[in-house]
Amino acid sequence: MSSLQSGRSMIEMLGVLAIIGVLSVAGIAGYSKAMYKYRMNQTIDIVTEVVMNLYEITNKPLGTAGNEIDTAQEMIDYGIFPDCQPVDDVWGDENRDCKLPVGQLWIDYSLSSVDQEFQHGRGEIMVTFTGPNRTQECIDFASARWESIVPADMWPPYGFMKAGSNRVYSHEDSKFTYTQAEIAEGCKTACEADDYCSVYMAFHSAV
Repeated sequence: MSSLQSGRSMIEMLGVLAIIGVLSVAGIAGYSKAMYKYRMNQTIDIVTEVVMNLYEITNKPLGTAGNEIDTAQEMIDYGIFPDCQPVDDVWGDENRDCKLPVGQLWIDYSLSSVDQEFQHGRGEIMVTFTGPNRTQECIDFASARWESIVPADMWPPYGFMKAGSNRVYSHEDSKFTYTQAEIAEGCKTACEADDYCSVYMAFHSAV
């Protein structure tokens, strides 16, 4: 084989290896994107189930009134999130949150009697994102149309959602229906301001 043929073969081999490398990177990126979407969908499904469990316990006959659910263990004990894996919250309180496929969940929900038969539930849930992709995670989670997922009678009169949050908000500066642009702006502002950010929902139901 001549030196010219040998050199051409080497260049061709390097070209093939470069193409394989590009395809591998694209494949890995596509796989990562698909896995993220799967984990985000899991997170939305879990939080949806948690909300429905809160709604169900609120609508049960009086018996658990006066109790408060605000730790990971209480989420397990009340059947709100039976498969909860406790983790510390962003402020360092031990085992306060439940780990999610994307982010972590905190609940503060209390029950009190309305009359002799049924209960009144009020409180909030917060899904917090702490990773390097927290802005996009916040946007994707908040975009799940929670105003339609959450039962309508859990919102009034003071229920709301805050897309992008680093603190507890009053109902006066929040709402439960956002445009995509508002979600993006809220998450971007909050997530870039600190090393964590949250989507915050407050409920105030009387049944």
